[in-house]
Amino acid sequence: MPVRELSDWFPSILNYEMTGTLFISVGITYMAKSRKSLIKPRSIAFTRQAGYCFYCNQPMWSNDLLEFASKYKITPGQAKHFQCTGEHLEVHQDGGSSKQNNIVAACLFCNQKRHRRKMPPPPEQYKELIDRRMAKGCWHSVRLN
Repeated sequence: MPVRELSDWFPSILNYEMTGTLFISVGITYMAKSRKSLIKPRSIAFTRQAGYCFYCNQPMWSNDLLEFASKYKITPGQAKHFQCTGEHLEVHQDGGSSKQNNIVAACLFCNQKRHRRKMPPPPEQYKELIDRRMAKGCWHSVRLN
């Protein structure tokens, strides 16, 4: 079978080999839509929130994991959960922008837990859920404040 260029049908996919009705990847270039970087909005949110997670209100780190671990007397593995991430209040795939009013700083643990759910709850509802779990001591394995 000849190699078919799928770029006629799917401009972001190139160099697939057609074998009957099955496509076998030979090479792919640039699949995802370009997204704006969250570095600047995340940094601004981190400063605006005084370095605390939007959801669990625990301190986060943005630059130096080892310094953070030393400061709070935890292991680097434990400190990794408190890495600052940029969180879209309105999810990007649902049309949420990367503008500052839609970005908050959240620790890696809270951000990942929210988005691993089948149906991620809205941010305020998720924040209430975490508040209840934090009050019971059932959220982070380590409490920093």
